[in-house]
Amino acid sequence: NADPTFARNRVRHRLLPALEEEAPPGLRRRLLALAAEAHEEVALLEESATDLLERALLAGSPGSLCLDRSTLAGAPPALARRALRRAVRRLIPVAELDRASTDLLLRLATGDLATGVTLPGGRLQAVRRGAALCLTVRETSPGEGAAEALPIVSLPVPGSAALGEWLVTVCPVSPPPRPEGDPGRSVLLDADRVCGELAVRFARPGDRVRPLGMAGRRKLQDLFVDAKVPRSTRGRVPLVVDDERILWVVGHCISEDARLGERTQRALRLEARREG
Repeated sequence: NADPTFARNRVRHRLLPALEEEAPPGLRRRLLALAAEAHEEVALLEESATDLLERALLAGSPGSLCLDRSTLAGAPPALARRALRRAVRRLIPVAELDRASTDLLLRLATGDLATGVTLPGGRLQAVRRGAALCLTVRETSPGEGAAEALPIVSLPVPGSAALGEWLVTVCPVSPPPRPEGDPGRSVLLDADRVCGELAVRFARPGDRVRPLGMAGRRKLQDLFVDAKVPRSTRGRVPLVVDDERILWVVGHCISEDARLGERTQRALRLEARREG
């Protein structure tokens, strides 16, 4: 109980005494009372969320749940979020959704988001089917779980994918009269130059990209260095990839491999935005 390695001991032996020196008398007692009250309220919310989930449940089987969208949409958002987190934990007991991912599910349930989403880690697919919100655990191949720290999330066309605090969407569009190469939050790519399926992931060691206008490929790390991207944030820049290469480094560059050209017949518009 005296080891400062543990946060609770630092709070008890350092933070609280420092606060008590500056605060009015009785601070510790009031904080303990506040913590007890918060604990009771959280317990009530969890009980209410469990009840909401049971009322919303339309069908359930191993690896899949279908929930009534109107029941979720009619509940207070804070309660609906807790119910959705509980639903996900029923399917994947170790899963902990962040606020951005939970909000995506809620938007899908209420109709604010028109397409399905694959949640971070790529293990859970959520789609809207009429009056139902359906959650399905995606099958993983042996060894795929080892890459959990570096998830890859499928990006259906049309559709969207959530990765961390980012939401990436894609839809087919009529090709513009001339190529576009804006590397920011909205880009156009040649659909016929995409190899296989699209996905979204973060950077991996050894990644290379062929920036617009370049004949060869360069290390993604070098691109980040030249763009003065802080080392601490490089691992959180989303990449849109196909089965063979990086097509878009969000906010920085698109790939020469999928740029629009005079022969482009079909185009894809991709957009990325932070949800957190």
